[in-house]
Amino acid sequence: MAGSPADEQAAEAATAAAAAALYLPSVADVLEVKGLMTRPPLSIPLELTHAILDDAEYWPHSSVTASYTPSMTVGRPGETNLVCLRILPPGLRTGSTMVETRSSPLSVDVKVSGAASEPAQERAVGGEDDPHPRGQHPFRKLVWQLASHDQGMSNSVCHRGTYEQSYTWFEADLERPEGYAEDALRALRWQKHSSRAVSTTGPHPLRRPLGPFAMTRPASVAPQVWFEAAAADDGPRPVTTVVLRRALQTNVHAASTTTHHTVTWRATDAAPPDSDVAAEAVRLGQSADAVDGAFVRAMRVGDSLAVRARAEYPHWRNYVESVGVDVFWAV
Repeated sequence: MAGSPADEQAAEAATAAAAAALYLPSVADVLEVKGLMTRPPLSIPLELTHAILDDAEYWPHSSVTASYTPSMTVGRPGETNLVCLRILPPGLRTGSTMVETRSSPLSVDVKVSGAASEPAQERAVGGEDDPHPRGQHPFRKLVWQLASHDQGMSNSVCHRGTYEQSYTWFEADLERPEGYAEDALRALRWQKHSSRAVSTTGPHPLRRPLGPFAMTRPASVAPQVWFEAAAADDGPRPVTTVVLRRALQTNVHAASTTTHHTVTWRATDAAPPDSDVAAEAVRLGQSADAVDGAFVRAMRVGDSLAVRARAEYPHWRNYVESVGVDVFWAV
């Protein structure tokens, strides 16, 4: 007898955890393998080398996870749309780390691993030892990890334990800094301390200062966590615009225990929203619009990612225990 969608998601999360125990290469690892493949005695053409590495998914990655103690609660009046994670632009090799920057009754543990925690490497641009993301679509895969649950009760008994008629969920934002070249972004660091809030309810409600991590109060207010320019001059700070938003994952309907969800998006995904693949994604509480790979293919060097926790209607609550994302790109 087939298990429930929630059981299948739990099994998928367990599989993802097992996969996480596998070795994940650093940027230096990938460059070393490329060098061994392209130089004598193998002398494999660079284009074919890239194809082999892509087929093996031998890519560097950045991993960022925010864990909340106690759980972050979304759904109270004025708090139905909160940013629970924002990350540095991956692939820039800045060497910066993530910091929690605003005083809060919540204790937040932010873990960073992969290329996001490696020292920046200075290599020549071009050729087999170029550490910069490559290709028209340099970002290849996003693996989202979510641990959450709703209020654990509802009047719709027939939907309990499913993803149907569930009104708490997560969304992923693709944010793009305005007017900043890649070289300028490489020289930026996060400002370590900032608590002043700025309104984003004006003519551009999706515009906000670019910060690594934000626990907002109303959805219209975001902590002012700017980039801190490494250059001597105190020039303009980059502000981001949300260029793409996709529903990420719905919570299990009326489940008081935490469910761990793993959602994987690939640049090679190409399923239309009316496909069987999309229908299966919907059955598992995911979005039919997110299985076409467009979100990952739209990512550019310098973009950042944010996750929003959502709740709709009175008495619905989204209790967020942890949110994380692994970002994989080709070099």
